[in-house]
Amino acid sequence: VWTAIDACGNFTTATQVVTVEAPITPVVEGPGDGIDVFEAELHGISSTFPNPTDWKSTIVYTLPSDDDVVIDVLEMNGKSMSTIYNGRAYGGGNDNLIEFDGSALSNGVYIVRITSSTNVYFEKIMIQK
Repeated sequence: VWTAIDACGNFTTATQVVTVEAPITPVVEGPGDGIDVFEAELHGISSTFPNPTDWKSTIVYTLPSDDDVVIDVLEMNGKSMSTIYNGRAYGGGNDNLIEFDGSALSNGVYIVRITSSTNVYFEKIMIQK
């Protein structure tokens, strides 16, 4: 959970959503003590760099399986500023990279939203020119 303050002093709170999936069977059986080791897969936005950025940034994300995605940039109030990608993305542990061009945006904090058929992921990005 993170909170941002706009130029007028208004507070906005948002939560970053991350989906974690574990396989049904353990990767390593415990030594008879009832403890098994599971290998979890992390899906969502793994990084946005550089962040803060002056205008250009790379967004790295993973999906559980191949899927159609829409990547939007939102103001903190939820208003959509632009759609930076609408198409197919690879899943299954493959990193997907998308270049973000924020040159038309003013200084401030924005939200990158990635929507697939099964999940929605959020990440904040700060523009400082």
